[in-house]
Amino acid sequence: MAITKRALFNFDKDHPDVATCYNNLALVLGDKGRYDQAEPLYCRAMEIFQTKFGFDHPNTVMARKNYDRLQKRILASGGLLGWWRRRRHT
Repeated sequence: MAITKRALFNFDKDHPDVATCYNNLALVLGDKGRYDQAEPLYCRAMEIFQTKFGFDHPNTVMARKNYDRLQKRILASGGLLGWWRRRRHT
């Protein structure tokens, strides 16, 4: 986490290394079931990668695939509404 914080503060907010940090943090949050926090990080990572490298660049594709995987997890768990309901009752 310290490395992520350093990268976020030492680079421009649109730097590709910041996008990598967002993507990696979103992976961890998604694995923990914190989909609501992971989704905007994936979106920001995809936006930075696409702006800096283009739509077909491997980093952009990787972030897009990770985001798609998160969406499948949300749907498999009953969708976002079902996930929110379950979260409120735990």
